Amino acid sequence: MRTTGSTSVPSVAGLIGAPATVEALPAVPRQARARLRRNDLLLALTGLAAAAASLLLAAGNQEAASVLAIAATALLAGQRWALGLVIAAEVVLTGSLWAAALGPTRLPSGSWICLVAALPGLASFRRGTAALVILTGLRRSRTTYRAVHGALVAVAILSALPW
Repeated sequence: MRTTGSTSVPSVAGLIGAPATVEALPAVPRQARARLRRNDLLLALTGLAAAAASLLLAAGNQEAASVLAIAATALLAGQRWALGLVIAAEVVLTGSLWAAALGPTRLPSGSWICLVAALPGLASFRRGTAALVILTGLRRSRTTYRAVHGALVAVAILSALPW
């Protein structure tokens, strides 16, 4: 409770049980937030590199590379909603590149840069699934996460098929 003159006004921080200042937050969540920002920065930069290499070399799915470039730029700007789009676009781009790499027509040697640059995004597949669930507004439950994860795996398999 704060007292102002003759009346007492409850403080908002006291009502919700949150600390009144940012300095009162413990150091561990700040470190975790900094680690997430670094991971997002890594995903954005490698996604942008994969998209640029794919677009320059005309390898893989060009539409997925364009979506990846835009989503990686948004993630680089600090928009956390773009994480799900980065992961989904990397899955489609990687699937189409693997199909071309293992098919009868071989990829140019520079196209392997796209595959290597997409690896950090594929390694954070689980975070991307959670971000897609939140982005779509679905109910956050274990079955929803599994369904979205299965859908992403199905998209990866379908994008790797030679059409």
